[in-house]
Amino acid sequence: MRPNGDVVIADTGNNLVRVLEGSIATTPGHNIHIEAGNGTASFAGNGQKPGRAQFAAPAAVLSKIIPAEQLNAAVPAVTGQRYVIDTFNHAVRTFATDSDVSTLAGIGGARGPGLTSSQPTATRLAYPMGGALDTPRNVLYVADTFNNVVRAIDLTHQTMATVAGTGTAGYAGTDEGKPATQAALSYPTGLAVDAAGNLFIADTYNSRVREVVGGLRFDRSGRVLSVGSIFTVAGTGRLGFSGENGDARQADLYFPYGVAVDTAASPNLYITDSFNNRIRRVNAVSTNPKAPNVIQTVAGDGAPGFSDGAVAQAHFNRPWSATVDQGNIYVADYLNHRVRRVDVTGQAVATLGGIGSTGLKGDAGPADAAEVDGPRALSMLADSGAMLVADSFNSRIRWLGVTQAGIQRTQVNFDPTNLAGRSQPQSVTVTSTGSGLLVMGAVDLGADRNNFYLDPLKNTCAQARLEPGTSCSFEVAFQPRATLGTHVGSVVVPNDAVGGQQLITLTGDATAALVTLSPPAVVINQPLNGPATPATVTLTNNGDGLLHIASISLDSGTDPDFGQSNNCPSALAGHASCQISITLSQIGAEDKKTRSGTLTVKDDAGGNGSSGTASQSVPLTGSLAQPAATFTSQSLIFTQNLGSGSGSETVRLVNSGLAPMHLSAIREDGDFTQSNNCPPVLAPGASCLITITFIPSTLGERDGYIVVADDSADSPQRIQVLGVATMALAHLGPDRLNFSQNVGASSAPQTVTLANRGDGPLSIAAIAATGDFKASPHCPALLLPGLSCPISVTFTPTAAGARSGSLVVTDDGNAAPGSNDTVRLTGVAYQPVATLSASILSPGANLGGSAVPQVVTVTNTGNGALTIRAIGIGGAAAGDYSQSNNCLRTIAPGASCSITVNFTPHGYGVRAAALTLSDDGPGGTQSVSLRGTGTAARALVSSGFLNFGGSGMGSPTLPQNVVLFNAGNGLLSISSLKVSGDDFIMSTSCGSTLAAGASCTIRVTFLPHATGARAGTVTVIDNAGVQRITLSGVGT
Repeated sequence: MRPNGDVVIADTGNNLVRVLEGSIATTPGHNIHIEAGNGTASFAGNGQKPGRAQFAAPAAVLSKIIPAEQLNAAVPAVTGQRYVIDTFNHAVRTFATDSDVSTLAGIGGARGPGLTSSQPTATRLAYPMGGALDTPRNVLYVADTFNNVVRAIDLTHQTMATVAGTGTAGYAGTDEGKPATQAALSYPTGLAVDAAGNLFIADTYNSRVREVVGGLRFDRSGRVLSVGSIFTVAGTGRLGFSGENGDARQADLYFPYGVAVDTAASPNLYITDSFNNRIRRVNAVSTNPKAPNVIQTVAGDGAPGFSDGAVAQAHFNRPWSATVDQGNIYVADYLNHRVRRVDVTGQAVATLGGIGSTGLKGDAGPADAAEVDGPRALSMLADSGAMLVADSFNSRIRWLGVTQAGIQRTQVNFDPTNLAGRSQPQSVTVTSTGSGLLVMGAVDLGADRNNFYLDPLKNTCAQARLEPGTSCSFEVAFQPRATLGTHVGSVVVPNDAVGGQQLITLTGDATAALVTLSPPAVVINQPLNGPATPATVTLTNNGDGLLHIASISLDSGTDPDFGQSNNCPSALAGHASCQISITLSQIGAEDKKTRSGTLTVKDDAGGNGSSGTASQSVPLTGSLAQPAATFTSQSLIFTQNLGSGSGSETVRLVNSGLAPMHLSAIREDGDFTQSNNCPPVLAPGASCLITITFIPSTLGERDGYIVVADDSADSPQRIQVLGVATMALAHLGPDRLNFSQNVGASSAPQTVTLANRGDGPLSIAAIAATGDFKASPHCPALLLPGLSCPISVTFTPTAAGARSGSLVVTDDGNAAPGSNDTVRLTGVAYQPVATLSASILSPGANLGGSAVPQVVTVTNTGNGALTIRAIGIGGAAAGDYSQSNNCLRTIAPGASCSITVNFTPHGYGVRAAALTLSDDGPGGTQSVSLRGTGTAARALVSSGFLNFGGSGMGSPTLPQNVVLFNAGNGLLSISSLKVSGDDFIMSTSCGSTLAAGASCTIRVTFLPHATGARAGTVTVIDNAGVQRITLSGVGT
């Protein structure tokens, strides 16, 4: 526990130590991170960074903060030494901020009995499960649990001694007040040290808490100076729960695993009463037997489970340890896989980390959405607001805190830099300014990676894990390689801080010497009666860098009539310019020769050096002024189907000379025609249009020319024209389609393919079908050569029998616009007919009973497949009927199906309804009239009493008859006909049923077996009720 309330958690099942912030704010959220351990439960990683080391179910973690190592005054100090009680490795491991892991005590992975050396690394431990730091005395106490002792390590001199326990599990009341090394312990687990140096021990299997007064003192050489006496301050040794609000020494505990003390002058002792699922407090704990040492529960109702809320109703599940901080208690809730906070002032329990399931999900994210596995211990990191968690069964130490990143600057501006150069590097520092572990990603360039450079050897931020107050840095430079101007790039700084990934904007101006020569070409035209005017070429440095000019000269092949002079310096500043003058010696009036040459400037515009390896050239032309014919196109190509004319193409004739041009003729040659608007004389700079059309006379390529005759130097001029005469050939296939379909229904579509087998585009004017047929084309208006398109044809006959029609495609195939291509269409139309075996059904049944099912047979007596779509019953008494069938399908001609009709009347008399069948035959529906009758039986007996008078014993009387009559209109069902009384004999002609209006006879004879009045009854049970006939006689 830290002073500010942060908790360091021994996450046992995850084999981790994790940190949970004690002070929880709504924003920013608390993140959880791996501080140490790679998750493999093993002993490895000494000499490596904590994140690569291997631990095995660490049960406790402790932090020794060293304020002198604080790197950033704005961030609370958390740097220092960490101590991990590495339980299953039987060792104590340690590492400092930015240092590697080492073993402080124990022989990693080797369990051993007892203390064999004063050197910690030569001593074998056995499943150590607890620890406590006496920071003022620089002593680390270790609960050597399975050796039943507590060890003390002098961290200054690296020596070890036993402070309590004999090495044998047990307890003796006579040990009270003895030196602690003479008292037996039983599996000591949790430890705590108060400000006075008193050591408290959770003597777990003795169900007691013991205090070693003064702990153990080392001298200045690391030898034992003194060992304190041991006293029981809580617990009776009995397993259970009792003693609430009484003397703690008379209270029952149930395997207490953890102890903690606060900073009060008379410290309060907090006991993790694990198997009682409670956190209990002993107020102002004292070894004085007269001190009250009152114990009371501060959180938990004793029921194992999980529940936050009021302290008295909160559930814990085997809480392992607790730590105290300024009114808060932080609990490693072991079997709930959570870290809990008890707000003593607010009397409430809340979850800070863990979701109740085991695993490592959610690392580097919110703590209340992350998994831990069996947390056993917590350790506050000073007053930073963070904690370490011993995540035991993840085999890791984890850090919980608010993660924030402070970046020194988010904008880096570079000095202007020439292309292919590199600026001075600039450094950026990233600092962990929160209380959590700042986990960095692959810090690298983002935008414009070509023009900026991040030095991988100076990048300490990539994949870094920064504790609060620590920093990393990287260097970035501007090295323009692409274009001039301002370049904006970025460095991506991925991390898990609040706000997530951050960008640092990089800005640099790329400079270079960029040469422009204007105009790009020089033409000097000398008038007939005077010298030519010199031309000026302006050389401009449009770049920001200095331009070094090596030379300005005329090439060796330049006509000697050209000359040049300039005012350009050897070094031309950015955005400056100079002039080069080009002259032409006077040409004679009859000299038609054109002069040519090249002006060349050599400089360093190609890079940042001054070697003069780049060059720019300006072509030079000089002559007397004369007309010149220029055409916008020197050749034309046409493609057109035979028998039609192409669209027109236009060529513009321009007089690009300096003298008027006289046109003498413009004519065409071959299968081409031309028209124009050209005048006889075309002024300098003026133009006119020549319009050309191709009308092919035969197939194939057709060559020709448009010839222009004038008075320019290269007259006559020819415009070459080429025409390709094509012809579309339409082909339809197949040439015939056959269909069959029921009248009124549409067939499945069949496809006809229209292909253009010619070399010219096919113009499609229309596609249609005649008769009972319909065409659905998928063809463009213009079908290019070699392509095809589908035409879907369907058949919907309007009458039975043979039907015929045609698919007609109107196009311009075979050079014949308006020609028709056809496909013959034939179809056979069938007519299905549904014939019913009955038109009326008249079932009868008694109310409450059902008639014998009746069957209607449906036969397809037509010649087409019959599709029955629906069968239903309607009408006033439709609810009295039901049907089942095998007819909802397609019935082939001559085939049949059946409909079974059931009748269960719900009323008397005729129950009218109709059975309706929907199909695709004539009329669309068929019906059967349902006329069932609801009936009821009525039983009557001719006499309800028979008196036989007197008769001697053993002497039968003459028989008497009773008639049973069915007076109803429904069948009478007789379920029982019996006589009672031993003196009466019955016979009957009645069967199990009696039709409406029918009767039967019941005959009874009196045969007394005793004297006196004799009685009996004939009982008839039927579907109309019960009828009784009373029998009487006298035995004499």
